Amino acid sequence: MADHLFAVGSFTESYATFRAAGEGISLIRLHADGRLDIADRLEGLPNPSYLKPIGGDRLLATLEVDDARNGIATIAVADGRLRLVDRRPTPGRVLCHLDTDAGGRWLAGACYGSGHVFACALGADGLSGEMPSTVRHEGRSIH
Repeated sequence: MADHLFAVGSFTESYATFRAAGEGISLIRLHADGRLDIADRLEGLPNPSYLKPIGGDRLLATLEVDDARNGIATIAVADGRLRLVDRRPTPGRVLCHLDTDAGGRWLAGACYGSGHVFACALGADGLSGEMPSTVRHEGRSIH
């Protein structure tokens, strides 16, 4: 059995009632014998909490903050190393979820801090162009 790599995102700073203790995005190696160790770490991104793989060597990370640093980071994973490729702002506050269509051509995101949802095109390396479709939803009760 070969070693496997997987990425884990963590809050790096506190906001609202969330208390942070993480160090960014960690690339973890699971050895054939069950041992775990950190292969690499990418620091400097605020609260890269939700990770979405796209393609074989890229992943997207939500930057889940309640200010202008809210956004999406595109990360390359190659040779057991993490590298920041791109960082883009997104509409709304507290970006919390990302998903792609079945063909991997479109990305959708949701911000629970402001109710914004958005969609944008994906290219070979990550986000492609601007956020072409953005809608803000508002609730009126807990339901």
